Amino acid sequence: MSLQHRYVNRCIIKYINESHIGQIIRVGGWQKTSRLQGGGRFLFIELNDGSCLSNLQVVVDDNVTGFAEASKSLAGSSFMIEGEVKKSITKGQVVELHAKNVQLLGGSDEK
Repeated sequence: MSLQHRYVNRCIIKYINESHIGQIIRVGGWQKTSRLQGGGRFLFIELNDGSCLSNLQVVVDDNVTGFAEASKSLAGSSFMIEGEVKKSITKGQVVELHAKNVQLLGGSDEK
């Protein structure tokens, strides 16, 4: 199975693993949860594209394009995110994505 999705030039979360560390990739999916940390200097987004039950943790610094919109988004919002795959220091996950560009494709309301 290919890592690249043939229609939208993005990677499928199910196939992202430690062999991709150091690569710049693009992922698309829906926000399951998010949280601001470091006094609002960075954001963690749990992203899922439906390819598996697992989420991909995305780390977004406040200097990244799209940070302001992403920091106000709610669960269910859809994103296209480009960034570098890095080894995760968090127990229970092998890799995480450090965003370089975040595009909010569709928001979700509080209802």
